Amino acid sequence: VIRLTKDLIKKAHSQVDISGDLPGLDAAVKGLNDAAAGHPSLLHSGLVESAQAEAAETHIFWSVISMAPLPEPQHIGVNAGAYRQGAADAVGELRRWLMGALLRDDMDEALRTFEAMEVLYDQLNSFNLPDAVVHIRRKQDAVRGILEKTRGVVVEAVESRRKR
Repeated sequence: VIRLTKDLIKKAHSQVDISGDLPGLDAAVKGLNDAAAGHPSLLHSGLVESAQAEAAETHIFWSVISMAPLPEPQHIGVNAGAYRQGAADAVGELRRWLMGALLRDDMDEALRTFEAMEVLYDQLNSFNLPDAVVHIRRKQDAVRGILEKTRGVVVEAVESRRKR
């Protein structure tokens, strides 16, 4: 699952349509979930949730860049904690996408992506769970840092464009 998600994100960053590949990702996640279901020690080891988080990250990233609705966790076979972790990690991929848009001089795409990053951050901050339940607090802090760095880049790009 993790190797597949990395390959799909790489393809998406190359502006390749991965929508046809996502059912294969979903099948891989289902296979992992089914295999782990009979093995509680594996299911609760963190390995399954890590793979689910990678799948969620891929789905969320693709949904944002393709302007599709965000998927629901149950539709992509991940638990809520993995979905939140994937959403936090997707912000980093969206920053990469935004930087690419700026390099292509596509300010509209950069601004749209930044807005989506802010929405994800706001959604992540709506969860206030203990770290023992979901390791989201560190992710919230990391996302805030990414968002602030990106805000600076976007402001500079807007100012530079105004001076043209």
